[in-house]
Amino acid sequence: MLTADSAQTLGVKWAAAAVSGGVLAVAQYAPATLTTYSVTTVGALAALDTTNATVSFIVPASGNVVIFVAANMKAGSGVVPGWGFLDHTSGAQVGYSVDNLVQSTSSIRLTDTFYLAGLTPGALQLDLAAGVNVAGTANIYAMGHTGVSGPTGGPLVVVVREGPVSS
Repeated sequence: MLTADSAQTLGVKWAAAAVSGGVLAVAQYAPATLTTYSVTTVGALAALDTTNATVSFIVPASGNVVIFVAANMKAGSGVVPGWGFLDHTSGAQVGYSVDNLVQSTSSIRLTDTFYLAGLTPGALQLDLAAGVNVAGTANIYAMGHTGVSGPTGGPLVVVVREGPVSS
């Protein structure tokens, strides 16, 4: 959408487009050996790892960000894992959580997208968090490697981008 930056009708000055999508932060946890996060918290989210599964960034003036998360996950029969983000300082959930149906004997690579709107501009640190729907266990895996190492490996990746500006 083009917006006039002045009231004049001749030689109209156009406002700069509200561009979004710039990368604000990338966090990757890729240890040399497999790290397994066993998720057992029922009905709520608990931080996975406040050291390695966390991301810090500056919330833009719009207050909107889009976060992409990728990791390998598996869960037992009847267990539905979900994940989302907790404020690193307060522990409060930020935004919605996403549930994933990943009941499998092997881990599955999942990629989910979170849109967080109305955040307070400034510094923010979020911890990746997860939970399950019923008593049981889901596993989230992190590992960095070259070549092919088997069905569970892969880095845990979080990418934060500037979100679209609401009009």
